[in-house]
Formats: sequence, C-alpha cells, structure tokens
Amino acid sequence: QLYQTLSEYYQMTGNRDKALESLGHIVEARPRDAPLRFAYAQQLAQNNKNSEACDQYALAIKAQPNLFGNRYYEIQRTFQQANRTPELASLLDQIDLRALGQYYYVMNLVQNMINVTNQQEVGVRLFKKAWATFPQQRAELLRYVYDGRTWQVIPEMYDYARQAIIPAEGSTQADPWTGLSSITSYGSGGTVNGMFTQMLTAATTANRLDDLQKEVAAAAEKRPEWHAGQAFLAIIHVRKGQT
Repeated sequence: QLYQTLSEYYQMTGNRDKALESLGHIVEARPRDAPLRFAYAQQLAQNNKNSEACDQYALAIKAQPNLFGNRYYEIQRTFQQANRTPELASLLDQIDLRALGQYYYVMNLVQNMINVTNQQEVGVRLFKKAWATFPQQRAELLRYVYDGRTWQVIPEMYDYARQAIIPAEGSTQADPWTGLSSITSYGSGGTVNGMFTQMLTAATTANRLDDLQKEVAAAAEKRPEWHAGQAFLAIIHVRKGQT
C-alpha cells in the first residue's frame, strides 16, 4: 500500500522514474499478479523503456495468455521497437493459442514476420500452430498470408489452401460459396484474386491441374449444396482452354 501511494504521488508530481520504481517494487511484492505486471509493462513502454517492457510483458502473458488480446497491437509494437519480435513469436508458440481468444491476435504478428527474411522461420512455425489451433477459421487465416511470396516461403501452402477451400468429407460446411468468397484483391479489367486464384496458379505451375480438377469434382458431387465447386470446375476448364 505504501508503494502504491508513493507511485500515485510521483505520478501526480510528474516524477515518472520514481513512479515506475515504486510500481516495480509492488510487482516484486506480488509476482503472481499478472494483470499488475502487465500494467507495469505498459508504463515502461510509455516511458520508452521498451526492452524492460518486453521482459515484463513476456512474464505476464506466459502467466495469463488472454492479457495479450487486450493490447496485442501495442505489445507487438513494443517488441518491434526493441528488436525482439522473434521472441514474442516464440513466446506465443509456447502457449495454447486458444487462450488468446481470437485468431487474428496472432495472425497479425505472423503477417508482419513472414516477409522479413530473418523472422520467416519463427513466423512460419507460428502460422502452422495457428492453422492447427483454429481449424474453423482456416479460410480467414489464409487471408493474412495471401502474398505470393508467402507461397514460396511455405511449401505446404498449396495443401493448406486445399484444406481451407475444398470441403472435407464429413465436414459440416454451411456456406455454399466457401472458397469463392475468399477474395484478397481486385485487379483492373474485372480481375478478382483470391485463395482459389493462387491455388489454381500453384497447381498449374506444378502440373497438378488435373488432380485438382478431380478433387474438386469429387467434392462437388458429394456436396451438391457447395455451389462454389461448380464455379471452380468452370474456372479450371477455362484455364485448360476447354471453354
């Protein structure tokens, strides 16, 4: 209580260093209080003590992962400013991502890391963990890694796209346009780019277009309510010159 009073007093008088010092003593006295440690980390970051803030954020998130979702962008920026982004990714790789609450908390980090050469390995590993953790949101996960360079970094991207776009046997697919509605960008002349576009290009490059056609046809036959399947078959025919 004394340290709390001192911290408040120093804050009121504008003595930030002393206020932080007092708050640090409180954290030391209550080491298992993750929200308190998280608040301490925020105060450190606000005072440009980014590396120290990263240390405290790491301990708080490891103890209570859902805290990450409260300020995920702020935390990511702090680690980035301290040149410790890979450490944040490694931390998230060690915890149950479901405890974060939402998939986009981690995918925002993956998206930024996956195109940075010295961060790709950790970013890819975190993406694969998110893929396994959030099976119902796989189409959404792919939207974060739609860049063509990502498909070169992650060889399994083609198979990931297949799993997200083509309904698996026994799955409870509700959206009849699954896969077709996953649009990432619009080009000139009416061109639309999406997950299927990239998968189609990858299949063409790898001479797997016939295999893809058979797989889509089989899924469309078993799932007549999957209208996107017929559209995909039409697009494949056009790609093969069978207008």
